[in-house]
Amino acid sequence: MLEFFKLRHVRRHCVIALLASVVVSLPGAYAAPGDVDPLDLNIVGSDVLVSAVQPDGKTIIAGNFGSVLGQARNNIARLNANGTLDAGFNPNVNGGVYSVTVQADGQILLGGIFTTVAGTPRNNIARVAANGTLDSGFNPKVNVNGGVYSVEIQADGQILLGGSFTTVAGTTRNNMARVAANGTLDAGFNPDVNGFVNGVAVQADGQILLGGGFTTVAGTPRNRIARLAVNGTLDAGFNPNVNGVVRSVAVQVDGQILLGGQFTTVTGTPRNYIARVAANSTLDADFDPNVNGPVVSVAVQADGQILLGGIFTTVAGASRNRIARVAANGTLDAGFNPNVSTSVYSVALQADGQILLGGQFTTVAGTPRKLFARLINDPAAQSLSAVSATQVLWSRGGSTPDVIQTTFELSIDGGSSYTPLGGTATRVDSTANWQLSGLSLPASGQLRALGRTSGGHFNGSSSMVQQVASFSLAGITLTVTPSCVPPIGGAHTVFWKSTGFVNCTGPASDCSVSTWSQTNGLTTSGSLPLLTCQNAPIPGTYPLIISCTDVRGQSQSQSTQLTISNNCAPGEFRNGFEGN
Repeated sequence: MLEFFKLRHVRRHCVIALLASVVVSLPGAYAAPGDVDPLDLNIVGSDVLVSAVQPDGKTIIAGNFGSVLGQARNNIARLNANGTLDAGFNPNVNGGVYSVTVQADGQILLGGIFTTVAGTPRNNIARVAANGTLDSGFNPKVNVNGGVYSVEIQADGQILLGGSFTTVAGTTRNNMARVAANGTLDAGFNPDVNGFVNGVAVQADGQILLGGGFTTVAGTPRNRIARLAVNGTLDAGFNPNVNGVVRSVAVQVDGQILLGGQFTTVTGTPRNYIARVAANSTLDADFDPNVNGPVVSVAVQADGQILLGGIFTTVAGASRNRIARVAANGTLDAGFNPNVSTSVYSVALQADGQILLGGQFTTVAGTPRKLFARLINDPAAQSLSAVSATQVLWSRGGSTPDVIQTTFELSIDGGSSYTPLGGTATRVDSTANWQLSGLSLPASGQLRALGRTSGGHFNGSSSMVQQVASFSLAGITLTVTPSCVPPIGGAHTVFWKSTGFVNCTGPASDCSVSTWSQTNGLTTSGSLPLLTCQNAPIPGTYPLIISCTDVRGQSQSQSTQLTISNNCAPGEFRNGFEGN
């Protein structure tokens, strides 16, 4: 079986399938994680290699096939959210598609081994619009002379290509290259990898991981796994030294790195087909699922559980045919056993946690499913909120996919249009949650969080999932009570206490005395609660207007009075004062 895998996936360059999320009502019989979903695409072809999810819930599938749901579709198709075929999307690719990557703007990058898209010459890389029409300006600048197995988008929008090629846009690039968002080659990025690159992953700090069948990078020995700086130079301190092909690379929420492939040792230590290393490349001694065949695709859930797809029949000594799930510590999930008939080449997760499988199989759990299937999963948990006027939070848990990049957007027109909030979203410590701070949000609106997930054949594809939520921030509340102080002789300062005569609450609120109708030696100094008397004030009543403003510029004002008297009632004299 291993030799077949090598022949088909290294020499023959089979294709990817890609899929987005689909919503289907589920009868009670399909209740347990790993059970087969009713969705049946009736695909005619050789294999499905990638499943990728769009933010709108549509599903792109790609691979080596000729029809989906009885309709002609050459190697790529898209499903509507209800599982029906998207009749308007038909890029018509003439060869295998290994990678599909959904951009944040809705455009879709395709990598593989093909020469035309929609009848127009495109060598192994192309971009189509959200409606499937070809991007006429992208490929002439790229034009790769060999298979593209992995397409990864950096946070800055630049595009990383991994595969089995020697030139890009007519310029020497051995198996790894980077192009700008418009397709122009990055002249300064040239890692010079001496063997094919299967998987590419970008860490949170921007460093780039690549796995494949190589033994040197930039002329330096690196066996099947390496890390590059953002500028493409080799990381001299990262060298896990794997003794066989690395097919997939995935980064967990805590920064640890999962490696799947066809190997038996990592850093000289026995590890069969799956391993985990720290960011400094040291092997995780406690993580050892011990799989008996190649692991081709890995998907990480927000709760830390890990899905493995490939060409194996046991995990940790227990029967598991081509698909399994392990806990974050590597122990096998005893209750998850879909039992797939033959090879699984692609594993991906929808936003709701349901599992998308692609491969060469014909049955799942004894149910006919040719080349593609969807599985029920545990509940997904996620929530999007404005914590305050300055911070938003996307909490993610359960079976929802972990996201490797996140952006936040704001709408103030009911969701008709969104604008980026700016800044850089970060993980909340080592969790699946994301946050963005330093904002100045309006009192109400809609938030949208967009997250990029990794999956598919060789983990060379990426999906975009989203969550939308309305928010309404509590406005400021200003409460002012008239106060009374005795006429202390000489200059002195009068303080209003927050629990006394002035109380302003709200997002980063600030109070001040904006006007007063009688001076008599009263002048403001700083922000409230504070008045400075330059001389001994004349007894009497001093009308004041107190203003309170929050960080959004919203304000409230309220009239009150300060009484100077030797006869203040006990209930009135609640403010503090200090003589100078």
